[in-house]
Amino acid sequence: MKKKLDNVVKKYFVWNKGIIFASKNKNNLYYIIMEKKLTRSANDKKLFGVCGGVAEYFDVDPTLVRVGILALTIFTGLIPGLVLYFCMALVMPEKGGYNR
Repeated sequence: MKKKLDNVVKKYFVWNKGIIFASKNKNNLYYIIMEKKLTRSANDKKLFGVCGGVAEYFDVDPTLVRVGILALTIFTGLIPGLVLYFCMALVMPEKGGYNR
């Protein structure tokens, strides 16, 4: 059972890029809790790291996210896109900048 659980944990870790906890409940059954947080990127940032963080969370290219935010900003008349970006910059914690 433990070997099978190790394979499952490694598979989930590779595919979801989250933090994985494996624990045993009172019935000796293993269960997995995955934790994945939306954070600003610490190393892939142009302004505040919002687009880099969103790209890391969804596992896509940061350039696509940046182009999407730029298109949203241009097609909505600049203000809504800029407000959204700066609100996300204020709300999203920086990677490694919070304690559990």
